[in-house]
Amino acid sequence: MKTFHNGEAVKYRVIKKKLVKEPRPRRVLVGRAAYSVPGADGLNWGALANCESGGNPQAVNAAGYYGLYQFDTGTWRSVGGSGLPTSASAAEQTYRAKLLYQQRGRSPWPTCGRLL
Repeated sequence: MKTFHNGEAVKYRVIKKKLVKEPRPRRVLVGRAAYSVPGADGLNWGALANCESGGNPQAVNAAGYYGLYQFDTGTWRSVGGSGLPTSASAAEQTYRAKLLYQQRGRSPWPTCGRLL
């Protein structure tokens, strides 16, 4: 690697090398796939989320709807969610939406449900 000053290559020399931390192999987890729910896996959940919340898992509606799929707190708890949907991961929200779809079909999303 060369260092440049005003477009001209500059000579440099290393004065001292210091190893700050010994390198070690490690596993990095980047998330997991959403759980499978029979009868709801082949649907377009991304399109529903974009329609309902603009794809924002932290979306909050003034009427009291939360998350990707705009759950109200009662519906969220009815499918096993705890806390608020916005504090759950996007994968968790999708899983709970699939469970809701398995119970009630597209009816919880009267406008955007057509995109599933």
